[in-house]
Amino acid sequence: MKRIQIVPQQGFNLYGAMVQKEVEQSKKNLGTFYRSGPKERNRAKWAHVKHKGWVKLQRGSGGLVNAEIRTRAIDGRDWGTIPCLYRLCGSSFWG
Repeated sequence: MKRIQIVPQQGFNLYGAMVQKEVEQSKKNLGTFYRSGPKERNRAKWAHVKHKGWVKLQRGSGGLVNAEIRTRAIDGRDWGTIPCLYRLCGSSFWG
């Protein structure tokens, strides 16, 4: 299990933008993540299409996004899911 804290730019609602991006991609049948948990306020659970892992997102105070990355792989490698989450944030919101 890995825990990552993502700090957005001042005044940017990163959590809301990430959830909206996932919804848009799922409607088009694109993307590497899909919602796998129940809809909850300020929380989301996404599973990865290719890698045997999932990400739990939580909106933190001050706009922070807390991500908990887990895997079902026997060797416990989280390396497949982390770069995908980074690419989602980087390519979608920062150019």
